[in-house]
Amino acid sequence: MAKRKKIAIVGGGPAGLSAAFHLTQVKDWDAQYDITVYQPGWRLGGKGATGRGEDTHWRVEEHGVHGFCRFYFNTWGMIKEVYEKLDPSHYPKLMSTELPDAFLPTSFSYPISNADELYKPEPSALPRHTGKPWCTPLAPLPEPITLLEKLLRSITHRQNLNDALASFNRDLQEIYTSSFQRILNTPNRVKLMIAIHRAKAAVERLSEREHVTDAIRDTLIKRFKSVQKYTHQEIKNHENDQRGFSYRLTILDIFTATIIGVLKEGYLTEPEAELDHIDDLRADVWLRMHGAHASSMNSPAFVAVPNILFSSPSGNDNRYPELSAASWLGWLLRALTGDGDYYYFFQAGTGESVMLPLYLHLVDQGVKFEFFHKLRSVTTATNGRGDRRIHTLLFDQQAQPTDGEYYPLINMDWEKEPGAPTTKEVWPNEPRWDQLVDGTQLKDSGVDFEAWESPSSPKPGKVTLTEGSEFDFVVMAIPPSVFPLVGLDFGAWQIANERLSTTATHAAQVWFTKSTAEMGWSFDPDLELPHTSRYASPTFPAPLSAMVAFDDLIQYEGWPKDDPPEGLLYACGPIQTDKKATEPEKLIRTQTHAESIVRVLGNFLKDGRLDIEARHDAMTLDFELIYDREGREGPQRMGYQFYKVNDDPMEAYVQAPPRSASGRMHAWETGLTNTVAAGDWIYTGINVGAFESAVTGGKLAAFALTGEPHIDEIKGFDFLHAGARRKANKAQADGLIPLI
Repeated sequence: MAKRKKIAIVGGGPAGLSAAFHLTQVKDWDAQYDITVYQPGWRLGGKGATGRGEDTHWRVEEHGVHGFCRFYFNTWGMIKEVYEKLDPSHYPKLMSTELPDAFLPTSFSYPISNADELYKPEPSALPRHTGKPWCTPLAPLPEPITLLEKLLRSITHRQNLNDALASFNRDLQEIYTSSFQRILNTPNRVKLMIAIHRAKAAVERLSEREHVTDAIRDTLIKRFKSVQKYTHQEIKNHENDQRGFSYRLTILDIFTATIIGVLKEGYLTEPEAELDHIDDLRADVWLRMHGAHASSMNSPAFVAVPNILFSSPSGNDNRYPELSAASWLGWLLRALTGDGDYYYFFQAGTGESVMLPLYLHLVDQGVKFEFFHKLRSVTTATNGRGDRRIHTLLFDQQAQPTDGEYYPLINMDWEKEPGAPTTKEVWPNEPRWDQLVDGTQLKDSGVDFEAWESPSSPKPGKVTLTEGSEFDFVVMAIPPSVFPLVGLDFGAWQIANERLSTTATHAAQVWFTKSTAEMGWSFDPDLELPHTSRYASPTFPAPLSAMVAFDDLIQYEGWPKDDPPEGLLYACGPIQTDKKATEPEKLIRTQTHAESIVRVLGNFLKDGRLDIEARHDAMTLDFELIYDREGREGPQRMGYQFYKVNDDPMEAYVQAPPRSASGRMHAWETGLTNTVAAGDWIYTGINVGAFESAVTGGKLAAFALTGEPHIDEIKGFDFLHAGARRKANKAQADGLIPLI
């Protein structure tokens, strides 16, 4: 019997866990491979790691706002398998044992316009599709002509655009809702109606064709340029009226420019379409090239996606977002696909809804985990054929388990139904000191196992893994900012570190004595949304670029039943850092961050209401709305909330500015013949920092090692990236794949 190949996965974030999961999908994998995940600190999840503690009533503490979109195809495929194959013996440990119960759908968006600090809410519904995203997660993406129809119909068909463009009516007399119709009572209104009607007719004729001829394309471009002309006239009529300028007009303008650009450049009509051809352009520049109005580039309709993807250069939110046109357009076109609602948020937090079942399943499969192992350096060696390989992996062993194995979960008493407490397992917000050698001394030292350099850390032990002994192959699932720190400062690793910009981020969670609905933020009953209180604002005022209401997560925490909080907001955004902060600087930054939260909330919280259209001073904030179990008064109540500053090299968010695709190595292009790469920073096709990118990166790492799954099963990898498919095919033909 052949000896099993030892695979060391360095990094226990979504990419590393995805690599482990997809390696275990290979037939008879356990007879072929011995898989170990090496992770610094006491928990898994990377930027998606969460923690809870009894002293804070088991509240969920996150790195930021997390959720899945319906077009996270590889993520849904993995998580579906995890929930379906999880051993029933684990069910008592979990708060949700069925996938539909663990993920809350919503298509409600609460973007906020800001003109000269005059905030205006723009509540709207994003397009909803039939079905559920986990039901057919690996179905092929639509054919180009079908996707083109989806894009075109998003302008002309109400059922696909919902409230985003308001209510197109069949008779064209009541095209828009009353709020939008008010600004269309101009002579230009009829011309815009006719232009949209003609565009709609042209789109309907498209469905009768198998392909788009030049004549059809020219007709469509002409029709949508007409829509664009009259849309711009409407924008001009109202651009000096801050309250009347319509978010919906800018959506119409942006989608129209996108359609014109897609048609002109052939992205959905040419079989060899390549989005990377526009990667050197900024998204707004590409839209302006195809006629988008300058005013639309500052609208929530445009900046929402750059905000979601933390696109502020170096985290400076005073600068215009730098997002590649290829990444922006790829995201937009993917968003037209998939089943179900636009967003799916985690019922019990990222840790318990996603990471916990994945970890339990992998352990059952036989994957091993070594916690408290922080990669310190790698050494390479070259054989007689000139092949360069990783020879050793040197880890800091931050702590040593007393019995040789560390169990990372703790028990939480959770009362889902009154009088019926149960015990669930959750990720703690600090190590289980009782399981560690000299645990009390380590705790008292103030060591931070998740920091690259902890100033109070006792001298760690050293663990050296050698090729051929402790490992045969490596999956490197760490972020680019760590590469030069561990000796990966050559070849494609150096290029990735130099060309892929990153940013630090910060996040806040604020609990309230009233629900967000009671305070004024609630659904429009006419939108017929799913029963959940969650909704997203991807354009929250700086310094917090995104916000989500999480009221219904409170029931999955451990608050006293006689006095629980009623409302919960999560917010996050990029922050600017010029250098690695010292511990005192981090403390000052956290305090400054807390003050900025007070300032932002002070703009909206007035007399027990979330009054976003009013402009208040921070001192008007009604602090009685802020929940505090410790009974503090006034601004001190903000000290009870949870803040997280993510400025460590291991926490860096990888951005997608122009010209970044060329810095993304393919999983098999490491220059090391025993190593593959995984992460949201490699070339995944989606090419942005997102959970889907990380999972796809892990899936590609498994493909590079074993040839499985087949490249067709890595959904979206070659979506509008014909060159990516050619590279994968050539790597297989040249014998680079499979590596093992």
